[in-house]
Amino acid sequence: MKVSCFLVKCVRMLLLSMFCSASLAADKLPERTHDGLELRHGTEMSAVYKRPGADLREYDKVALLECYVAFRKNYQRDKNREAISLGDRVSDDDLNRIRKRLAKEFNEVFTKVLSEEGGHPIGPTR
Repeated sequence: MKVSCFLVKCVRMLLLSMFCSASLAADKLPERTHDGLELRHGTEMSAVYKRPGADLREYDKVALLECYVAFRKNYQRDKNREAISLGDRVSDDDLNRIRKRLAKEFNEVFTKVLSEEGGHPIGPTR
């Protein structure tokens, strides 16, 4: 039960930090990335980069890679310092379980949104 509550709190913090950082960083985004992608303005997204001349119309499927989940530097150490009891401490197993469950949840949500609601078939990854 505690892991589930902890997971929910982690997901909330992650989503909140993603939305806050995206809106704060939107003004500071580079116009061009190191690999030649150019920032597109006037989109509905926070940030969209596109390779000049790229045409995606030839593709009929979308491939989803496994979501990479990371914690901020020293997250586990800081969280364990704040723990009141041993039961509140975060173990390596807890972090791995959170990573796997969060990655799985993102994959399920993105698959549903892209395929069922967005009409984009999901293709295999290599």
